Amino acid sequence: MKPVIIFVITFVLLIPISVSAGDELVPQWIKTNAGWWAGGQIDDTTFIDGLEYLISKDILNIDAVQTSKSSEGIPEWIKQTANWWSSNAVTDSEFLNSIKYLVENGIITIEKTPNDFYDIQNWQMYDHSKQSIGNYLEG
Repeated sequence: MKPVIIFVITFVLLIPISVSAGDELVPQWIKTNAGWWAGGQIDDTTFIDGLEYLISKDILNIDAVQTSKSSEGIPEWIKQTANWWSSNAVTDSEFLNSIKYLVENGIITIEKTPNDFYDIQNWQMYDHSKQSIGNYLEG
């Protein structure tokens, strides 16, 4: 009986932690931008360009296969979802699903280019003091 009580107490204590951790899929400041876009304070191109940047830098993790670039506009339901998300009426996951739709339908295009080389976060440190020429150790 004692192990069951310990299990139940542990289970009850861990539930709020896992639920709150699951909702932190998107940085809070992106929600502000979505609200501005839904409210007409920023245009579609600015919002899409921002999302493309965030996805390409892995700030937003969207697991979607991109088709070819589309010339169609953003469906109105996407903007409504962003509006609801900015006011906490829908979850991060629901918002990310709408972004996934935009990627899958070519409205958002993601390109990782060789320019990522210039991103210093991708560089590795190399210790030149350990290099030697012949029997002469420099450093």
